[in-house]
Amino acid sequence: MRATQVWLSREYTSSIVSVPLEIDMSNGMDSLVGTINAGVWFGNSLDIEGKMGALVAERGYAPGEIQVGINWAYMGGAIDPTSVITVCFLVLLILISGYLIIYSVFTISVTGDIRFYGLLKTIGTTGRQLRRVVRGQALLLSIIGIPLGLLIGWLLGYALTPVVMSITNLKNELTMSANPFIFFFAAAFSLVTVFISCRKPGRIAARVSPVEAVRFTDAGAGRRKEKRGEGNVSAVSMAWANVWRGPKKLMIVVLSLSLSLILLNSVYSIVSGFDMEKYLEYQITSDFSAADHSVYTAFSVQKNFEGVDDGFLSGVSELPGVESMADIYFLDDYHRLSPRGHENMIVALDFLTPRIEESWPRVMEQVRQAKETGSVQMCIYAAGHMAIDIITQEAPIDFERLASGDYALISHVDIDYDNECPPVYGVGDKIPLINADGEMREFEVLAVIPSYPYPLSCQYGHIIESNIVLADNVYLDFYGDRQPMMTIFNVDDEHIPAAEEWIAAYCENGNPSLDYRSREFYKSEFNNMRNTYYVLGGALSFILALIGILNLINAVFTSIFTRRRELAMLQSVGMTGKQLKSMLFYEGAFHAILTVLFTATAGTLFAFAIIKVLTRTKWFFTWSFTLMPLALAILPLLLVCALVPLTCYRFMQKESVVERLREIG
Repeated sequence: MRATQVWLSREYTSSIVSVPLEIDMSNGMDSLVGTINAGVWFGNSLDIEGKMGALVAERGYAPGEIQVGINWAYMGGAIDPTSVITVCFLVLLILISGYLIIYSVFTISVTGDIRFYGLLKTIGTTGRQLRRVVRGQALLLSIIGIPLGLLIGWLLGYALTPVVMSITNLKNELTMSANPFIFFFAAAFSLVTVFISCRKPGRIAARVSPVEAVRFTDAGAGRRKEKRGEGNVSAVSMAWANVWRGPKKLMIVVLSLSLSLILLNSVYSIVSGFDMEKYLEYQITSDFSAADHSVYTAFSVQKNFEGVDDGFLSGVSELPGVESMADIYFLDDYHRLSPRGHENMIVALDFLTPRIEESWPRVMEQVRQAKETGSVQMCIYAAGHMAIDIITQEAPIDFERLASGDYALISHVDIDYDNECPPVYGVGDKIPLINADGEMREFEVLAVIPSYPYPLSCQYGHIIESNIVLADNVYLDFYGDRQPMMTIFNVDDEHIPAAEEWIAAYCENGNPSLDYRSREFYKSEFNNMRNTYYVLGGALSFILALIGILNLINAVFTSIFTRRRELAMLQSVGMTGKQLKSMLFYEGAFHAILTVLFTATAGTLFAFAIIKVLTRTKWFFTWSFTLMPLALAILPLLLVCALVPLTCYRFMQKESVVERLREIG
């Protein structure tokens, strides 16, 4: 294995090596002889690929002149705009939510003590001192609340992080960290949010005068035009007017309630757009597939392409309920093109060169050699009838004709799993192939396939490649008898559990090197991923909903508290308790209606932007517009918005009308 190395001095190596220490590519393959493998360490892991490209250019090397490889462990260090936008959005969402709830709490506190602050002004307290009083309250509450929040947050993170990591390749390497920096950053972030949120309440307390404090109500400060001739005044019209008396407060309540609904609708849209059939179609094309474990391991150094043993093949053929079965063979080889194929390859590479230079500059040397020599890396596959039907499902072919021994299939020239480029060989062209004995045989192209299915492949690819597909019997006759790389088969629904149990037992005891994949395996993987979105999105939606409800309670409580004298005066001139409760009920209902309208309009546009960012890399996502969560949330939202004012009214009714008039006046 290439992982085994012996380290010697350059002088000693030069004295004992019999070949020149120069790169030898005469055999068409990269040789390690004479190469220098330089290890480079940067100060941090951020955007290593970009830093390495800049370093190579700075040292005067042309693109593709030297090969650059990035340690797989740090590939996540590249700056991904999608990840940055997502993180920024989440931070902004948390900041806004925290700001709204803290701002609302301190506004209530200042409003409730407004007369007290006015009296302090009469004895010489300055505005700056009053702002310090408000900040002191914030600091005292933070000293109590932030440590408690850190503890609860760490416990929730400890519970939710394994759920998130379960859908990644790093789930087995998960370790929970209690790094003090995490807690320090969270505490600092929370403290900054608190002080930002209490600035405006502090200014309200600082600017109040004794006279204003005594006469303070919840009405806006702006002038109100006198309205005449509007007919009878009803509880609905009074409620509508009261809702708009404090536009800023109304905006805070509506925004707080809308955030949770927007996020909930976004999560539901994302999860409902996850298409299991698309996911399964890319991951597996049959009920079961089996191959050596190295084939399924992405970073395996040495892959075994003949890992399916005869014991497994005979065992599968005897399983009850097996409906169809096919073996797949694989050979990775350099292929010398025919003159016509060479011409087509030059056209194809010219077509792909701009993209190669942009994304894969290190392979430009391979492109140059392919044009000069007419040799290109070919993945040669062979498959049975069932697999050929899957490969050619878009344009079915006659398998018997393919199995006659004179024909082959060819795919487009792929670059990074893209099939925009035309094929090297067209239908009717001859493909010359040479086996290990030096025998050459030409196969006529029967059909061109857009691309070879990934689930039936060797699970890796070259930057530039084309795939040739033969019938399994033709392959074995030409290249010699060998074991399959992969075996796929379908089982009727009734016998799938028993078949999976047998395969799992065989891979564990019969041939531990063998591994398998099944539809049930990928269904479970898909459901785990979907449930992760549900859990995280649901948890965040719940937190935002709780913040919105608290803001609603705060706003309604503040409104009723500051209007106690006004409401008492209405009752003193004949307004009944039933009429007052109706007015407060409609005030809450209008909050709910405005929230729904905002969420369904501006909130939908915002949700679409969120979904577009979060799903741009999800190839199995199918967009479908829906407002189902919003529709289901209307009734609970209406109940909450209506019950909160009525509950506050009950507390207010504990004092008589005379007591309220006397206390405020």
